[in-house]
Amino acid sequence: ARRRGVQRLHRRGALLALCVGFTLVHGMAHGQEAPAGSVFAYFTGFTFAGALLFAGGYALSPKFTAVRSTTVAAPADKVYALIADPREWKRWTVWNQRDPAMQITYSGPPSGTGAGWAWESKSEGDGKMNFTAAEPNRRLAYELFFPDFGTTSTGVLELAADGTGTKVTWSMNGDMG
Repeated sequence: ARRRGVQRLHRRGALLALCVGFTLVHGMAHGQEAPAGSVFAYFTGFTFAGALLFAGGYALSPKFTAVRSTTVAAPADKVYALIADPREWKRWTVWNQRDPAMQITYSGPPSGTGAGWAWESKSEGDGKMNFTAAEPNRRLAYELFFPDFGTTSTGVLELAADGTGTKVTWSMNGDMG
């Protein structure tokens, strides 16, 4: 509720700045001029430009999808063991490397569907990940929650044979709105 209230406040501020800027531009188009070099003219011009940029940000979709792939020089069963067990993520994720003091708690079974972990970190923020579906050596789906943003994203790690290694495709979808 607090976040939505802030968004409404920002929208109202952007609307007010847009109206003030439009009034100035409209007046100038009809022969009314602000005194050259006046603080008001500069302030209004910057306000109008800022309002346009701010309003443009609201025109962007808050939904996102990210997909990345890489090939790992290991068989699928070895790769799957590292992604299906939340305790193994600290060995390879950048989050844990950036904050070795991160506080981690684990929940559910040791791996696969229902396994999960939560973390608290001063530098990386707090979060929680739960594995929602698992197909050994093929696929792991998850939900990722960040309480600081109040958002839940979903993602999938898919494994496929690729020569002598394993192609890992990581996709994530979410809504920041």
